[in-house]
Amino acid sequence: MFKSLTSKEVVIHNVWKQNLDEEFIKIRRYIKDYPYIAFDTEFPGVVGTPIGAYKTKEDFQYSYISSNVNILKLIQVGFCLVNSRGDLPPGGDIWQFNFKFSVDDDMYNTDGIRVEDFGALLTTSGLVANDKVTWITFHSCFDFGYLIKTIVGPILPASEKEFFAFHRILFPKSYDIKMLMKCNNVQAAQVRGGLQD
Repeated sequence: MFKSLTSKEVVIHNVWKQNLDEEFIKIRRYIKDYPYIAFDTEFPGVVGTPIGAYKTKEDFQYSYISSNVNILKLIQVGFCLVNSRGDLPPGGDIWQFNFKFSVDDDMYNTDGIRVEDFGALLTTSGLVANDKVTWITFHSCFDFGYLIKTIVGPILPASEKEFFAFHRILFPKSYDIKMLMKCNNVQAAQVRGGLQD
C-alpha cells in the first residue's frame, strides 16, 4: 500500500511563526486528497511521577502522562500527509512546526510558534474532527496529549474518560503502529482503549 521514498522526494518545511498561516493554507488545500497523517511530537521528556493512591493502573498512567504534558512544553510537531497509495503532496511536502521553547526557562525563541496559535489553526484546518482523515502514530500517548493540549489547553482534562471524549471528537480515526504490532486484528489497534500501552 505505501511505498518507500528517497530524501530527494521529500521537502521538509520548517514552520515558524512567520510562515505558520501560509503553511496551514497549503495543508488545508492538500487534506482532501492526502487524508492520512503520520505525526510525531518532540517534547523535553518526562520529569515527574505522580504520587498517591490510584484505583487502577489506568488512572495512574493517565495521571503520569497528563501531569507531564501539563508541566512541559511542546518543542516540535511533525506532519506527513499521504494519500491511499502513499504519495506525498506535490513537491514532497512534509511539515515540522517549531514552538517557543527553552531548556533554561524557555530560552525564549522569538521565531517559535505560540502553542495557542498552532491550536487555533489546527482546529480550523480540516485535519481534526474529520472522519475522512486518518491519524497514524507510534506510541501515541504523549503525542495525542500534546496535540489535544494545543486545542483545549492549557491543561489536559482531569480524567482519562474526559480525555478520550475529546480524542474521539478531534481524531475519530487514529491508529497507533505500536499497538498494531501487538495485535492480530487491525481494528483492535484503533485508538480507543487506554493510554497505558
